[in-house]
Formats: sequence, structure tokens, C-alpha cells
Amino acid sequence: MARMPGVGETIHRIDTMDTIPAGAIILNDNAVFKYQMSRLNKWKPQSEVWPLKWGPSILAGCAAFSGCLLHFHYRTKWLLGPKGRLAYLPAALMPAALNSLLHERLVLSDILMGHLKCPTCAELRSAVLHTATSVFFPLAITHLYNDIKRRDAQNEIPAKKFFKFLKTPKQTRTVLLPLFIAQVLAGMFVARYEGYNYFTVLMRPGLASQE
Repeated sequence: MARMPGVGETIHRIDTMDTIPAGAIILNDNAVFKYQMSRLNKWKPQSEVWPLKWGPSILAGCAAFSGCLLHFHYRTKWLLGPKGRLAYLPAALMPAALNSLLHERLVLSDILMGHLKCPTCAELRSAVLHTATSVFFPLAITHLYNDIKRRDAQNEIPAKKFFKFLKTPKQTRTVLLPLFIAQVLAGMFVARYEGYNYFTVLMRPGLASQE
């Protein structure tokens, strides 16, 4: 892509070297992403670009909530009492950090750099990444941590202990199913509005006059 400097500067996708406008600055993908993020940070009003600006943070918040919910579920189920209360912090922060990083690098970056060819593909990618980091990842770490606290599997080999969380009882499945559906919808919803926001607001004609 190329950036046209000056008042009302814009960026354009360049298909061939012959189509580069005079005075244009060639940008690589990393430079385009940083440039787009700087535009988002300066955009007025911020409410116009909230999906692009706050989308990763919204999904990170969903992942943190999911981690806390699953941690609470296992603590309540196994009657752990005061044991392991401090684990709420990593149960929330680890999924949230991983979720935000993956969404920004694998979904939002493609949208901001103009690589979005298939909106449905972006939504599905976002749903898969979000579900993996907000349901299955916290499910594994909270189950294993609380299982260690309960000391229920001291005589099992590590492999069996690790995969034991996959054999979830009905009580746990009733928590996981609605949580899984909600997180899939959240991932798709945020990616859908990020793509829509990119085309209708960030790249609309005459947008440079607002920067």
C-alpha cells in the first residue's frame, strides 16, 4: 500500500508499480497497521470507530469473565473453600491477554491492512480464536489448577491427569454449552462490526478531512 502525504493524506492499495502516484510513500504491512492504529487513536469522535478501537478489549473482557466463571464453577463443585482464591487473577488475565493478542494480530490486522477478502471467513476465524482462548484455554488451566488443589489425582500419570478435564460431567456441560455459544457469537459479532466499520467509516471517501 502507499500513503499520500500532505493535508488530507490517505492510503491506497497499489496493484502494480506503474500505478504508484507521484510523491507516494510505499508502506509494508507493519507500517500500514501502525498507521491505521494511529488514525484510530486520533479519530474524532471515537464513538464512530468503537468496533475497531475497542473490539479486542471487548473480547478480552469476555475471556476474563469466562475464566473467572469456570474457576468459580470448579471451586464450588469441589468445595475448595478459601483454597486457590488468588488463582482468579491468572484465570482471568491469561485468557484475556492471549485473546487480545491473537485477535489483534490475526483478525484486526487483516481488516486494517485491507486484506479482508471474505467477511464470513474473518468472522469464523475470530469465533474460533475467541472460543479457543475464552473457553477451552481457561477450562484447561482452571480444571488442572483446582484439581491439583483438590489432590484428587495424585496417583494418576500426568497424561491422564491432563486430559481428565475432557470427560466433563453433566453439571459442567450445562455451564460450558451456553458459555461456548455466547463466546462464538461474541467473536463473530465483533469481527463483523470491525469489518463493517472499516469499510463504512475508516475508508469512506472524504474521511481524511475529519483527521
